[in-house]
Amino acid sequence: MPDATTTYYGWSYPTNGADASSWGTTLNGTIVDIDAALHALAITVVPASGGSYTGAVTFEAGATVAGLTATGALSLPSGSVSNAMLANMGGNAVKANLTGVAGPPADVSLSTLLAAMGVSGNTPAGWGSLPGSPGLLIQIGAVGVESNVEQVYNATFPTAFPNVCLGVVPGTNIATGSGAADMWAQTVDSTINRFGCGFQLQFAGGGSRSTNISQFTFIAIGY
Repeated sequence: MPDATTTYYGWSYPTNGADASSWGTTLNGTIVDIDAALHALAITVVPASGGSYTGAVTFEAGATVAGLTATGALSLPSGSVSNAMLANMGGNAVKANLTGVAGPPADVSLSTLLAAMGVSGNTPAGWGSLPGSPGLLIQIGAVGVESNVEQVYNATFPTAFPNVCLGVVPGTNIATGSGAADMWAQTVDSTINRFGCGFQLQFAGGGSRSTNISQFTFIAIGY
């Protein structure tokens, strides 16, 4: 009698009275099919709608995941995440979770990621933080100068220091070197606070100059 097949998976099995010389081959083939089917089930996780898994989940190479919500350790094989799999990322973005709580990653711009790391802005103004306690904050900035008279110019830091500003290092910028622009900036100590400070414009020998500097620059350090 010919072999029969199972209802759901179509696996072959010998019927009663089958040829004694062929039933072993039939069973061997079916065992191989069962092995392959179980392996495919082990590497493909497709939970029912709204389903979830709790505990450690390990995927072998070639595994596919659809609609998985996992609680516990999730282990992926080396090389399982490729550029092709990330092809739908936004331009100039990275995948990250910046919510402060567990959750799926999302496209994050580089500027947002740098801000989360304690870096914000660039020339001519910005700030960055150093790790550790209390965590030093270093800021850079500039203040435009529109007068050639000795006076105080006030600067606002790019971000307020959480506790205190320890000091400010001023500088001056001019378009070209000139004896008529012989001037510099001094930090006015009484004006330094968490939010900003004042700079005193000074000329060599006092008085004024016919050529203005373009701006004060500064580096401020605090925590």
